[in-house]
Amino acid sequence: MSTSREYGLCLAYGLTQSKRRQALRSWSVRNEEHPGWKQVENLFALESKPKEESSQEQGTDDDWSELKAPKVDLKPLPKGLRYAFLGSNSTYPVIVNDALDPHELETLLVELRKYRRALGYSLDDIKGLSPTLCTHRIHLENESKGSIEHQRRLNPNLKEVVKKEILKLLDAGIIYPISDSTWVSPVHCVPKKGGITVIKNEKNELIPSRTIVGHRMCIDYQGIVLGHKISEKGIEVDKAKIEVMVQLGEPKSVKDVRSFLGHAGFYRRFIKDFSKIARPLTRLLCKETEFIFDEECSQAFLKIKEALVSAPIVQAPNWDLPL
Repeated sequence: MSTSREYGLCLAYGLTQSKRRQALRSWSVRNEEHPGWKQVENLFALESKPKEESSQEQGTDDDWSELKAPKVDLKPLPKGLRYAFLGSNSTYPVIVNDALDPHELETLLVELRKYRRALGYSLDDIKGLSPTLCTHRIHLENESKGSIEHQRRLNPNLKEVVKKEILKLLDAGIIYPISDSTWVSPVHCVPKKGGITVIKNEKNELIPSRTIVGHRMCIDYQGIVLGHKISEKGIEVDKAKIEVMVQLGEPKSVKDVRSFLGHAGFYRRFIKDFSKIARPLTRLLCKETEFIFDEECSQAFLKIKEALVSAPIVQAPNWDLPL
C-alpha cells in the first residue's frame, strides 16, 4: 500500500478506533515532514481536551426572563399544529404537533428547555451564524441621493392581483412597511411566459400538443370549425354565411355566377342533387357562351338558396336501424 493511500485510510477511521489511531501515530513517525500531518496533530489536540459541560444544558432562570422574551406575532397555524410556550405568561413560543397528549407535550418541552439557546427567533439569536451572511446590502456612492418614484396606475384586474401578492408577503413576514424611507420604488409586474402542453410521441420525444388542423387557438367558442357548426346534433351549415348568400341578388355577369357557385358549392354535401340543380348556372361558365340569365337560371338560383336555408343536419348513421 502506498504512503498516501495508508494516510487516507487512517485519517478516515483512525479518529474513532484506537488501533487505527496507533497505526496513524506510527505512520507519523516515519512521515513527520508530510504536509497533512499538521492537520492530524490539530485533530489529536481537540480529542485530548476534556469535554466542557455545555451551558445550553444548564439553563439559568435569567435565560427565561420575560424582559428578554422576544416579541413574536403569533399567526394562525394550519390544521394539525398548535403553539406551546417554553416560558411563563405565554413567552418563548414553539410550534408542536396538535396530536400530542399532555405527557408527551411536557416531555418535549423539558427537552427543548435544555437547549433553549439553540432555538432562535431571529438571526441574531442563532449562535455561530453571522447576520451579514443573511443580509443583502447595496453599496452606494457617497454623493448619491434618494430616489422617490410614484406608483403608476394599474388596470383593475392587475391591481387586484398585486394587492393579493403584497398581502401574502406581509402575512408571511417577508416584507414589512416603512414609512420614512428616502428610497421608494414602484411595484413592477412582470408576467410569466405562457406555457404549452407537451406530450410524448412514438419516439418518446416531448412535442407541443395542438389541434389536428394545427390552429394555435380556438377558432370560435360556439363550435364553428372550418365553416361548419359542430354540435351534439351533428354538423350544420354556418347560418351567418347562409344569410349573406340569401340576400344576394341575381348575378349580372359570369364573375357573379362563379362567385355564387363557389360559395354554394362549399355546402353542396347538404343539398341533394346539387350538380343537377346548378346545371343551368354552370352552363354560363363555359367558354364562348353568351351570358343570358333566363328563367331556367333564375329558378336554379332560387332553388339553391332555398336548399341552403333548409339544409339538413348531417349525423352519423344509427347502426341499430335498417339502412
